[in-house]
Amino acid sequence: MDSNNIFKFPKSKRAPPPHVDRERIRASIPRTGSRMKKGFAWIWLIVRFPLFLLMYWLRAPIILLCNLISTPMLFLWLFSLYAFPDQTTMVRAFAFASFAAFLLSWAYDFILAALSPEDMIRTL
Repeated sequence: MDSNNIFKFPKSKRAPPPHVDRERIRASIPRTGSRMKKGFAWIWLIVRFPLFLLMYWLRAPIILLCNLISTPMLFLWLFSLYAFPDQTTMVRAFAFASFAAFLLSWAYDFILAALSPEDMIRTL
């Protein structure tokens, strides 16, 4: 390889950082809670995985039910807007039912992702 084709970056003219005192840094970091707080953290870790598995197992029927409610109610809402514009109670009921079912399925998936043992929220 020809060394004439390599671009040489200028060297930094700053002085190297002074020696860092690790003990002083460790002393400045606050302690992370009491034994009771650590105990609750362990209990949460133990309960979290079975709760995630149970919710993941029930996800298919819950999402299916929400979709079976949300999609037809959306079409009924759009149809009632066109066919029965004077029936505001019916129009609002269809819109509310559709949006509530959609919101329930979204919230279920959000809670499931938050309980996940893997960091799913950052990967979605």
